[in-house]
Amino acid sequence: MLELYDCYWETLLSAMELEDHIEEVMKELKARGIRIGVGTNMTARIQYRKLQLLGLGKYLDFVVVSEETLFDKPDSRFFSVVQEKARCLAEECLFVGDNFNLDYQGAKHAGMHALWYAKKEKPWNRLTEEERKNVLQAGEQITDHRELLALLDKQ
Repeated sequence: MLELYDCYWETLLSAMELEDHIEEVMKELKARGIRIGVGTNMTARIQYRKLQLLGLGKYLDFVVVSEETLFDKPDSRFFSVVQEKARCLAEECLFVGDNFNLDYQGAKHAGMHALWYAKKEKPWNRLTEEERKNVLQAGEQITDHRELLALLDKQ
């Protein structure tokens, strides 16, 4: 059974690719003095391997993995650990994620600012028309990481 697990993850990890413009955006955020963290569900070993293989760890100030916190997103206690590691108040945090319920709504319910990264349609992001309309009207959906920089420039 463990062999199947290892085979699955080795296959997935070997096929991973960076999202368009993510490294460019992370470099710019660091240049602006913005702390960057990752808040993710799953096991620490897999998530740290992903970051290492993608070469993104050098841009990060902190990582929060649900395995370490004992709470999965969208639990507000998970986001409390994110806030603690970010060293700021919840209302000073911006959480960007590709899962509407776990990332976007979880962060919003925890008092953070949130952006939904909706580049690709994903089966777990089944929004009602009202939810989709609300997130679009609030300007809280991006489909390109560079849109994050444009939103920060408006501030």
